[in-house]
Amino acid sequence: MKFLITESKLKQFIQKKFGVDLTGRIKMIRDYNDLPDFFRVFIPKENIIFFIDKYGPMYVIIGDSETYLYQNQDGNIIIANSLDYTVDYYELMEDLGIEYGMGLSIDDLIDTYVKEN
Repeated sequence: MKFLITESKLKQFIQKKFGVDLTGRIKMIRDYNDLPDFFRVFIPKENIIFFIDKYGPMYVIIGDSETYLYQNQDGNIIIANSLDYTVDYYELMEDLGIEYGMGLSIDDLIDTYVKEN
């Protein structure tokens, strides 16, 4: 059986179940200039422009111990930390304080917590 959970209910569920509020911890990157400086050190401007043009926005996600750059490239999920190490979904979810067996995707979190301008 599937349940339909509204955005506000999902926020409440995450807050109640995990004690986590991700408000303000996920930011949309639509331009190279929006990228935090520590990501600019190891990702050339041309690459960021190419990836945003081809796959859409990137997202900076602030975990408890690390900051991540995330992009869904047509189903191929790319996650890098601020030291330019590739990390997986499980590591990111753990750093956010969210149990990964709950069936939540990072895209679910983005849809819930990021407001497009």
